[in-house]
Amino acid sequence: MLAEPCKSVDFAFKRCPNGFYAEIKYDGERLQLHKNQANKFKFFSRSLKPVTEHKIEQISQFVSKAFPKGESLILDGEILLIDRKTKKPLPFGTLGVHKKKEFSEANEVFFIFDCLYYNGQSLLHKTLKERREILTEHMAPIENRILLSELKTINKKSELKHLINFTIAEGLEGLVLKNPDGIYEPSKRHWLKVKKDYLMEGTMADTADLVVLGAYYGTGKKGGLMSVFLLGCYDPKTDQWYTVAKCGNGFDDATLEKLQNDLKPNMTKISKNPNQIPKWLNVNRDLIPDFIVTDPKQSPVWEITHTANGISIRFPRVTKVRDDKTWKEATNFDYLTELFEKSKPSKKENDEDEDEENLFHFGDTNDNNNNNNSSNNNNSPQKPTPIKRKLLEIDSDDEIEIQPKPNKIIRKSLPNSLLKLNFPNIFANQYIYLSSSLPMDEYNKLKRHIEAFGGQVLSPKDINNEKQLLRVTHCVGEKDATFDKIDLVKQKIQTNVTHISLPTVYVWKCIANKTKL
Repeated sequence: MLAEPCKSVDFAFKRCPNGFYAEIKYDGERLQLHKNQANKFKFFSRSLKPVTEHKIEQISQFVSKAFPKGESLILDGEILLIDRKTKKPLPFGTLGVHKKKEFSEANEVFFIFDCLYYNGQSLLHKTLKERREILTEHMAPIENRILLSELKTINKKSELKHLINFTIAEGLEGLVLKNPDGIYEPSKRHWLKVKKDYLMEGTMADTADLVVLGAYYGTGKKGGLMSVFLLGCYDPKTDQWYTVAKCGNGFDDATLEKLQNDLKPNMTKISKNPNQIPKWLNVNRDLIPDFIVTDPKQSPVWEITHTANGISIRFPRVTKVRDDKTWKEATNFDYLTELFEKSKPSKKENDEDEDEENLFHFGDTNDNNNNNNSSNNNNSPQKPTPIKRKLLEIDSDDEIEIQPKPNKIIRKSLPNSLLKLNFPNIFANQYIYLSSSLPMDEYNKLKRHIEAFGGQVLSPKDINNEKQLLRVTHCVGEKDATFDKIDLVKQKIQTNVTHISLPTVYVWKCIANKTKL
C-alpha cells in the first residue's frame, strides 16, 4: 500500500467522511518481513528488493519473541534507529553501515503498522481495523526493538488539526491517514500522507522521487566536483526522460565526496556539448550538463522536497537517497503532472484578493464533517491548464516552472522593498525567537514575513543577551537549547512575562489569514 499527498483537512474528510486512523509517519525505511514455519526470515524493501543484512541483523530474534505463537508471518512496517538515551528516532539514512560508529548508542527498531499474513491465513481481504486487532492480540511489544506504530482515531476536523500541529512541534516527519474499513491492496495509493515538509515556508510543499540524469561541476571549494545534479522523470507514453529539477541543495561535504565515487561508473563527461545528448533525454539547450548518465535505468533515485506554488516548483532540495527504489518506482511524468494540478490554489470567482501563501489548508475546523458545497454547485468546473509534454522550463537552480496558457497569470512574490506595504501589523508588540533547527531558507523567509507584518525577530547574536531574551513573547519551530535558556532567564528574574511555543505552520496560517497569534 502506498500514500498520496494530503493537501487539506477537508480533503482528508472527503476521502474518509466517517473518520480515519492517523498514524505517526516515521523517518525510516519501509520494511516487509516474511517468516515461514521453518523459522526462516526474509526482509524486503518497499520495492520488494532484498534488504542489506546490516540493517536487519538483530530484528529476527526479537520478532520471534514478539510473536511467540506466530509460526508464519508477513509484517509491514518501518525500520529506524532509536537513540537509547533520548528515546527519540534518528534521521533517515542513519541505518547506513558507514554511520554505525557515529550512532553506536542507538538500536534498530522495527515499528509494525500492518499484518498481511498470519499462521497460514491471508489477511489482505480483512479491513485495517481487523488487521490491527490481530496485531494487538498476538504481538507482545519489546521496548526499543519491536513496537506497534502509534495510532489515533480521528473523527473531528479539530482533532486532526491539533494532531498535525503536535506532530510538527515534536519534530516528527508527519502523519499517514488510513481508512479503518479499507482492505490491503498492494501498490494502490489509498492512504494519505501529511509530512512536515508539506507545511514548510507557508506553501504547499511536496516530494517527488526523481532519477539522477546528469551533473554539473561546482564552483569555489566544490570546483572540480559534481555538485549540482540534473534530476528527471520518465514518460512511458513517449519513452522519453524529461528534466525536472537542477538541484545542489541537501548535501554535506562527506556525502558529496561519496557521490563522486558512487555516480562515476554510470556518468559520461560531455562538457555541455549538445551533440552528445542521447536520444532518450529531452533537455533544454541551456541546461545541458557537464556529465550525463549512461543508462538512466541504472541511476539512483533521490527524493526531493519542493514548495509548490500553483504550477511552479520552488526551492528543490534533496532530502533522501532512495536506495529502496528503482526507476520503475520513481515518480513518473503523469504522477508529477497530477501533483502540479493538486498544488494549484482554488479561487472563488468573487474573491478580490488572494493570500500571498498557499498553506496546508486547515479549512473550517468546526466539527461538522458534512461538507456543504451547494454554494459552489452553480460554478461550472474549470478544466485544468494543459501542460506541455516538454515538461519543465528550468530558469534557475531554485525555481522551475511549467509553461501555462498565455492568459494564465502566475503570481510572483513581492520584492523585499515592498513587503512592508499594505500589510496589517498583526505581529505588533511581538518579539519572536525562531528555532535554530529551521532550514536557512525557511528561517529567512519567515523572518522577512514577521517583520513585514510588524513583528520583531530575536537576532542570533542576542541569544546570550538576557535583556533581549526577557523580551521574547513567542518561540517558533522545534524546541532547541535557546527555548530552555529563555525559560531560565525569566525564572531567574521572576518576571510575569511568559513565552508561547508555536509550530511554524501556525504562524504561516496567521500570515495567510492576516490574524494575530
